[in-house]
Amino acid sequence: INRGVDEGETVTMKNSKLNVYYRAFYVVDGANGTIEIDNCDITGSVYALNVNSANSQDLVIKCTNSKLHGWSSYGEIKSASFENVEFSKGASSYDYLRPYADTTLKNCTFDAEFKMGAGKTGFTITIENCTYNGTAVTASNVCDLMFDSDDLDNLKGCTITVNGVTVVL
Repeated sequence: INRGVDEGETVTMKNSKLNVYYRAFYVVDGANGTIEIDNCDITGSVYALNVNSANSQDLVIKCTNSKLHGWSSYGEIKSASFENVEFSKGASSYDYLRPYADTTLKNCTFDAEFKMGAGKTGFTITIENCTYNGTAVTASNVCDLMFDSDDLDNLKGCTITVNGVTVVL
């Protein structure tokens, strides 16, 4: 997507499968509406979902009932939410979620190699009823299970809650 999603507009990708070299679902810039991804299976050799947000600060991403295989990262957008989403490496080379914006993860699953960091400080990450390699994610185990140890400084600068409990790093 290269621009073309103006404030108040919604672009929906539904019931689709993407398996693309490098970036599978890529929002280039200037998208300030809403992008909805529903019932999709997305694999990129590096990025499953990637947003260059230089001029997309009002963009909202809503991803439901989908699979994201590869690195998912989005810059300083308004917010991103994932519900019933499977995060995994799949056939890609990477296994990361790196948000730079308020993010909600609800009823999501993460594979055994998956790591999550934060691209910057000052935003909120909300995790509800998620599992990591079959283990329920809690406020007491989220750091050990899935947080990227190389990015703890940024994560410490964010407000993180798991099932309503604030995480202290």
